[in-house]
Amino acid sequence: MMKKIILVPSNLGLNPLYDGHIPGTFRAPSVLMQHGLDKAFSACDIVTIPCPEYSPEDEPGTDILNGHKLRQLNLQLADEIEAANRRHLKPVVIGGDCAILPGALLGSRRRSGGLALVHIDGHSDFRHPGNWKRQPGSRPAAAAGMDLALVTGRGEPLLTVWPGIEGPLVSDDAVIQLGERESRQEDYEW
Repeated sequence: MMKKIILVPSNLGLNPLYDGHIPGTFRAPSVLMQHGLDKAFSACDIVTIPCPEYSPEDEPGTDILNGHKLRQLNLQLADEIEAANRRHLKPVVIGGDCAILPGALLGSRRRSGGLALVHIDGHSDFRHPGNWKRQPGSRPAAAAGMDLALVTGRGEPLLTVWPGIEGPLVSDDAVIQLGERESRQEDYEW
Protein backbone atom coordinates (compact mmCIF):
# COMPACT_ATOMS: atom_id res chain seq x y z
CA MET A 1 0.00 0.00 0.00
CA MET A 2 1.32 3.42 -0.92
CA LYS A 3 1.86 5.87 1.87
CA LYS A 4 1.20 9.55 2.33
CA ILE A 5 3.75 11.21 4.59
CA ILE A 6 2.26 14.09 6.56
CA LEU A 7 4.79 16.37 8.21
CA VAL A 8 3.45 18.40 11.12
CA PRO A 9 6.24 20.69 12.40
CA SER A 10 4.53 21.63 15.65
CA ASN A 11 5.73 22.86 19.00
CA LEU A 12 2.36 24.33 19.99
CA GLY A 13 1.69 21.73 22.69
CA LEU A 14 4.80 22.44 24.77
CA ASN A 15 5.58 24.91 27.53
CA PRO A 16 8.69 27.05 27.15
CA LEU A 17 11.55 25.93 29.41
CA TYR A 18 12.31 29.53 30.42
CA ASP A 19 11.22 33.07 29.52
CA GLY A 20 11.83 33.73 25.84
CA HIS A 21 12.34 30.04 24.98
CA ILE A 22 10.62 28.62 21.90
CA PRO A 23 10.53 24.79 21.99
CA GLY A 24 12.48 23.41 19.03
CA THR A 25 10.44 20.30 18.38
CA PHE A 26 8.94 21.93 15.28
CA ARG A 27 12.27 21.14 13.59
CA ALA A 28 11.91 17.36 13.96
CA PRO A 29 10.14 16.59 10.65
CA SER A 30 12.57 18.63 8.53
CA VAL A 31 15.64 17.27 10.34
CA LEU A 32 14.43 13.69 9.81
CA MET A 33 13.80 14.39 6.14
CA GLN A 34 17.27 15.97 5.73
CA HIS A 35 18.85 12.89 7.29
CA GLY A 36 17.44 10.41 4.81
CA LEU A 37 13.78 9.94 5.57
CA ASP A 38 12.98 11.77 2.32
CA LYS A 39 14.93 9.10 0.40
CA ALA A 40 13.19 6.26 2.23
CA PHE A 41 9.83 7.76 1.28
CA SER A 42 10.78 9.15 -2.15
CA ALA A 43 7.94 7.29 -3.90
CA CYS A 44 5.34 8.62 -1.45
CA ASP A 45 3.19 11.70 -1.42
CA ILE A 46 4.73 14.09 1.12
CA VAL A 47 2.83 17.10 2.47
CA THR A 48 3.67 19.59 5.18
CA ILE A 49 0.97 21.19 7.29
CA PRO A 50 2.13 24.71 8.15
CA CYS A 51 2.15 25.25 11.87
CA PRO A 52 0.78 28.47 13.36
CA GLU A 53 3.30 30.59 15.22
CA TYR A 54 4.06 29.45 18.77
CA SER A 55 3.16 31.78 21.63
CA PRO A 56 3.91 31.36 25.33
CA GLU A 57 1.10 33.80 26.19
CA ASP A 58 -2.46 33.18 27.40
CA GLU A 59 -5.19 33.00 24.77
CA PRO A 60 -8.69 34.21 25.63
CA GLY A 61 -11.21 31.46 26.22
CA THR A 62 -8.81 28.60 27.01
CA ASP A 63 -6.51 27.36 29.78
CA ILE A 64 -4.48 25.46 27.16
CA LEU A 65 -1.36 27.05 25.73
CA ASN A 66 -1.94 27.79 22.02
CA GLY A 67 -5.33 26.08 22.36
CA HIS A 68 -7.08 27.77 19.43
CA LYS A 69 -4.06 27.28 17.19
CA LEU A 70 -3.93 23.60 18.18
CA ARG A 71 -7.56 23.13 17.24
CA GLN A 72 -6.89 24.67 13.81
CA LEU A 73 -3.76 22.52 13.31
CA ASN A 74 -5.53 19.32 14.38
CA LEU A 75 -8.45 19.99 12.04
CA GLN A 76 -6.00 20.47 9.15
CA LEU A 77 -4.21 17.24 10.06
CA ALA A 78 -7.52 15.38 10.22
CA ASP A 79 -8.38 16.63 6.72
CA GLU A 80 -5.04 15.37 5.34
CA ILE A 81 -5.49 11.96 6.95
CA GLU A 82 -9.05 11.67 5.71
CA ALA A 83 -7.91 12.62 2.18
CA ALA A 84 -5.17 9.95 2.32
CA ASN A 85 -7.65 7.32 3.44
CA ARG A 86 -10.05 8.31 0.64
CA ARG A 87 -7.25 7.71 -1.89
CA HIS A 88 -6.38 4.37 -0.22
CA LEU A 89 -3.02 5.71 0.93
CA LYS A 90 -1.63 4.81 4.34
CA PRO A 91 -1.06 8.06 6.29
CA VAL A 92 2.22 8.30 8.21
CA VAL A 93 2.35 11.35 10.48
CA ILE A 94 5.68 12.80 11.57
CA GLY A 95 5.23 15.53 14.11
CA GLY A 96 6.99 17.68 16.60
CA ASP A 97 4.97 17.09 19.78
CA CYS A 98 2.12 14.85 20.94
CA ALA A 99 -0.53 17.58 20.86
CA ILE A 100 -1.25 16.49 17.26
CA LEU A 101 -2.71 13.17 18.47
CA PRO A 102 -6.31 14.48 18.33
CA GLY A 103 -5.96 15.37 14.64
CA ALA A 104 -4.47 12.00 13.77
CA LEU A 105 -7.33 10.17 15.48
CA LEU A 106 -10.00 12.54 14.17
CA GLY A 107 -8.93 11.96 10.56
CA SER A 108 -8.97 8.21 11.10
CA ARG A 109 -12.32 8.23 12.95
CA ARG A 110 -14.01 10.12 10.13
CA ARG A 111 -13.27 7.26 7.78
CA SER A 112 -13.04 4.19 10.01
CA GLY A 113 -15.45 4.69 12.87
CA GLY A 114 -14.26 3.24 16.19
CA LEU A 115 -10.54 3.14 16.96
CA ALA A 116 -8.14 1.59 19.42
CA LEU A 117 -5.02 3.36 20.66
CA VAL A 118 -1.73 2.09 22.04
CA HIS A 119 -0.26 5.20 23.69
CA ILE A 120 3.50 4.73 24.19
CA ASP A 121 5.05 7.50 26.24
CA GLY A 122 7.18 7.98 29.33
CA HIS A 123 4.38 10.18 30.68
CA SER A 124 0.70 9.37 30.88
CA ASP A 125 -0.24 12.70 29.21
CA PHE A 126 -3.44 12.50 31.22
CA ARG A 127 -3.70 15.93 32.85
CA HIS A 128 -7.30 17.15 32.70
CA PRO A 129 -9.76 19.24 34.79
CA GLY A 130 -10.56 16.20 36.94
CA ASN A 131 -6.99 15.99 38.26
CA TRP A 132 -5.60 19.49 37.61
CA LYS A 133 -6.77 23.05 38.01
CA ARG A 134 -4.85 26.02 36.72
CA GLN A 135 -3.79 28.28 39.55
CA PRO A 136 -4.48 32.02 39.14
CA GLY A 137 -1.53 33.74 37.48
CA SER A 138 0.09 30.49 36.38
CA ARG A 139 1.01 29.59 32.83
CA PRO A 140 -1.60 27.81 30.69
CA ALA A 141 -1.34 24.03 30.52
CA ALA A 142 0.60 22.41 27.71
CA ALA A 143 -1.55 20.11 25.58
CA ALA A 144 1.38 17.71 25.16
CA GLY A 145 0.84 16.80 28.82
CA MET A 146 -2.84 16.09 28.28
CA ASP A 147 -3.15 14.53 24.82
CA LEU A 148 -4.32 11.13 26.12
CA ALA A 149 -6.91 12.84 28.32
CA LEU A 150 -8.10 14.97 25.38
CA VAL A 151 -8.60 12.05 22.97
CA THR A 152 -10.57 10.17 25.64
CA GLY A 153 -12.87 13.18 26.03
CA ARG A 154 -11.43 14.82 29.15
CA GLY A 155 -10.64 18.50 29.00
CA GLU A 156 -11.79 21.66 27.33
CA PRO A 157 -14.35 21.23 24.53
CA LEU A 158 -11.97 23.23 22.33
CA LEU A 159 -9.85 20.06 22.02
CA THR A 160 -12.32 17.31 22.94
CA VAL A 161 -15.42 18.08 20.83
CA TRP A 162 -14.93 17.59 17.08
CA PRO A 163 -17.26 18.12 14.12
CA GLY A 164 -18.97 14.95 12.96
CA ILE A 165 -17.84 12.88 15.96
CA GLU A 166 -20.10 11.96 18.84
CA GLY A 167 -18.28 11.38 22.11
CA PRO A 168 -14.53 11.00 22.56
CA LEU A 169 -12.15 10.20 19.72
CA VAL A 170 -11.33 6.90 21.42
CA SER A 171 -13.12 5.18 24.30
CA ASP A 172 -11.36 4.34 27.57
CA ASP A 173 -11.75 0.61 27.03
CA ALA A 174 -9.95 0.88 23.67
CA VAL A 175 -6.77 2.50 25.09
CA ILE A 176 -3.58 0.92 26.39
CA GLN A 177 -0.84 3.10 27.94
CA LEU A 178 2.72 1.71 27.80
CA GLY A 179 5.99 3.09 29.10
CA GLU A 180 4.61 5.53 31.68
CA ARG A 181 7.19 5.92 34.45
CA GLU A 182 5.88 8.72 36.67
CA SER A 183 3.34 6.60 38.58
CA ARG A 184 6.28 5.20 40.57
CA GLN A 185 6.64 8.59 42.25
CA GLU A 186 4.84 8.97 45.57
CA ASP A 187 3.37 12.38 44.67
CA TYR A 188 2.15 11.26 41.23
CA GLU A 189 -1.26 12.84 40.57
CA TRP A 190 -2.37 11.88 37.05
